[in-house]
Parts: sequence; C-alpha cells; structure tokens
Amino acid sequence: MRSRFLVPAVALLALLAASIPALAQEEADGAPPPSASVELRVWQRVSDPLDGLWVSARADSDSRWTTTALDLAMRLGGGWRIAGLTVGALDGEVEVRVWQDPGDPREVWLSARPAGGSWDEYGTQQLALDARSGSGRYRYADVSVALSWPDAEPPLPGEDADALCIPEGLATEDLQTRVWRSVATPHRYWISARADDGSRWSTRAVSLAAVGDGWRAGGRTVNAGATDFELRLWEGEGALHLSARVAGTTWREHGTQALTLNRTSASGRFAYGDRTVSLTLPEAEPPDPGASARTWECGGELTADA
Repeated sequence: MRSRFLVPAVALLALLAASIPALAQEEADGAPPPSASVELRVWQRVSDPLDGLWVSARADSDSRWTTTALDLAMRLGGGWRIAGLTVGALDGEVEVRVWQDPGDPREVWLSARPAGGSWDEYGTQQLALDARSGSGRYRYADVSVALSWPDAEPPLPGEDADALCIPEGLATEDLQTRVWRSVATPHRYWISARADDGSRWSTRAVSLAAVGDGWRAGGRTVNAGATDFELRLWEGEGALHLSARVAGTTWREHGTQALTLNRTSASGRFAYGDRTVSLTLPEAEPPDPGASARTWECGGELTADA
C-alpha cells in the first residue's frame, strides 16, 4: 500500500529544488570546468537577476560543491554592488569578490586572490553568464582559478631565490629588527622588533632547531602597526641569516640574508645586530571592474601586466 506521506514528501522535495539553489546539482550543458586551484560557478536567477546570485565552489573535480547565497551591498561611493566570501582550495583558501552593476544586473565581475595575498594576479574579470541550468531557471558561468600560493618556507641561506615580480605603486611597511646573542651562551638568541616609527620594542627569545644541511632555525611573528611580519633566524656554517615576509605572503622579496652581530650591549653580556626590513603590503582591495592593469616591476625592469 502506498504511504499517504509519499506524495507530500515528493512535493516538498520539488519545492526545495525550485527554491534553494543546490545549484551545483542541476544538470548543466557542456563539460565540467577543468581542475584548478579552485573551481567556481556563479549562478544568477533568470527571474530575479539583481538579488538572485550564488557562488558554488569546489577544490577540484573530485570534491563536492558547496553553494553560498550572495548578499550584495552597494559599495561606499556607489557604482557597484559587491559581496565577498572565502572558499577552500587545494592548497589553502581563496578570497572571492563578486561585483554587479545595479543598472545592468547581468554585468557581473569576479575578483580572486590567495587569502591575504595579492589581488593583482587574477585581477577582476567579467563573467559571461551565458550557460543555462537544466531547468532553465538559472544562468551561470564556470571559472577555474589557478593562483600562485605563497611559498611555505624561506630559501635556505645561500640559496638563490626565484625571480619575483611585484605590482608597482603598492605601499610598503618598514620593520626594525635587532637580533641578540648571549655572549656566555652563544646559541641563545632573542629577536626584538618594532615599527619604523620609534614605537616600543617587543623582544622574545627564539629557540633554534635543526632543519638539515647543518642549519638550525627558529622564528617568531611580530605585529608592527597594522601588519604582521614573520621572521626566521638561521644559524650554521659559522654565520647567521635572517628571513622576513609579511605574514601569509612570499618570502622571496627579502629572501634570506646574512646578518652580522657586530655590536655589544652596554653590559657586555650580549652581541647584537640591527636590520631594517622593508616589505610590500598586499593590496587591501581588488581592482575595480574594467580598471587598467597595474605595471609590474620584475628584477628592476618594468613590464606591463597583460
């Protein structure tokens, strides 16, 4: 005997399918997007293009889609409605920003960057919402975003760093550092740091551990102003080296540089050396839709970002 709950249950499922975009499950025309650092699908409801926007994301073709409704709001200064979200990728997290022209709701743009990194690599690109879901209720665009992830480890002392290109015109932040070594116990170290504005020093002990190839290393994270810096101290081959980066970005801008402790404290108990580190800050905001690409500086030569 048929259950009296079967028909209502089927009707409820149909209603949910129509009203909630478990959109990644809808049958779509064409092949799925290629595997990349993260795969995105931006959906727009045909009957409500202004407020009916969602983003589906997955790390690769073997992962499940997750779908997030977008709550777009007018940007200060007007001109665009925007919404942002963070999605998981194969090697970390990706920050995504969706832009919509309120005067032409079908004009939708996408910005992306590694979380905390540069918006300039991907930039802000217009989406062609010209594919349709199987039901015809949604139009969508597929995007495969491949980004350069920040290097997890700094180069070893004496190791050549890869060439680095940096967008021209970005702000920089200076950090004053002082590395101390105990005269009585030569393998005990401290790192002091402060923003380059005469603010108070912060001093912490740094424990070094063997990392291979005859080197011992240890580090700390320092806050200076509104910026977190990561510092790594290396000891080996009778020398000291210092690596530095803005937290979450590349180690390659500063690299790993030799450091000489050529001064002695007034008490005579410590040898120390000073280093001012100047690093480029990632852009806080992506470029506006249609904005001209930045000029990039690569090893002293200026090249246009195509």
